[in-house]
Amino acid sequence: MKDLDWAAAFLGRFAIPLSSGGMVSVGVPLLQKGAVRLLRAVATGLDGSTLGVELAKARQRHLRELGVVAEVPPLSVDRESLLLLAALHDALFLFHPRGRELSASRRAGLLQQIRRQLITAAEELPEPSLTVARDGSALSTLLGRYSLLAGLWTLRPATQPGSPPSPPTALETEVLHAPLDGAQQPLLRYLGLACPLLLLLRPPPGPLLLGELLPWLQLGQVTRLFVTGQLRYGTAQALTRVGSALLHVLDEGRRPQSLVPAEQLKTLLGVYCLLHLRAAVSEGEPPAPSNPSDEPLRDALALYASLASQWPQLVTPRDVLDDAQLTDRVRRYQKRCAEQAGSERLRAMHTRCAAVLHR
Repeated sequence: MKDLDWAAAFLGRFAIPLSSGGMVSVGVPLLQKGAVRLLRAVATGLDGSTLGVELAKARQRHLRELGVVAEVPPLSVDRESLLLLAALHDALFLFHPRGRELSASRRAGLLQQIRRQLITAAEELPEPSLTVARDGSALSTLLGRYSLLAGLWTLRPATQPGSPPSPPTALETEVLHAPLDGAQQPLLRYLGLACPLLLLLRPPPGPLLLGELLPWLQLGQVTRLFVTGQLRYGTAQALTRVGSALLHVLDEGRRPQSLVPAEQLKTLLGVYCLLHLRAAVSEGEPPAPSNPSDEPLRDALALYASLASQWPQLVTPRDVLDDAQLTDRVRRYQKRCAEQAGSERLRAMHTRCAAVLHR
């Protein structure tokens, strides 16, 4: 079979269902040979094939959901994005009954190949910087890769004809958490490095793993997508998820061996405060915890109130301070956050944060 026909068939059974949130068909691992065939097919017109056009339409839907008005970049613009598809396909083979029967050595070899492809894809991304922030092509690449893999979170692989779909927990625990190297770093980490928006825009209830993705939030375009994406699921949900992720980073930063740079930590704090600012402007009141299970939300409100009290220059941007009416609205919101958190929780939160924020 010609490379173009073979690659188009792969798009039909795997890439298009993946991007559409459908049920993908997983076959034998592609390995390096299959990845090379995909790359060759792009050079011979894969984007213009019937299935290539259908894939582009499926990817476009994800951008529209983000409120992004832009054309999906063709695969030929970011050929390494195909390595993401190949790597994810081969990782999902571990679900397959035949994949579960692999010997330890063959399984290790497959995981090593998956890791190499994801690292190659990650290396083709630019380093996050102000220069990159001004370059629209970088954002286009990030959006393009996200549009390919966004359906992962609703994916239900079918391992063979007539078999029931795998439960969602199996994807998370067995595949995404599968360690790819001796340091026990999971597949999810490498996917995040090669496709940052996949994790930054992850829908609830999955946790936000922000550690190594912090540099990307220094790009204003990515920050706006992140904030808008989180608020799509409701203010309380957004504040709780991002607040919990931030507290995790802060707790990590208290450790002597922490590698979280101060500037990146400040960026995340700024993003978190932006979420609250949006809530203050649009709703006027913070979401109210209503039962004992809302402890993470109470912590999120306490975190913001503590920041507002101890580091007001970080929490309230200058353009807000220039508007007296807006400033008053934000101040009332901050006061309500403190009241709902309670004095005891506020004291504990200040102690929890101070060691990191004063370093």
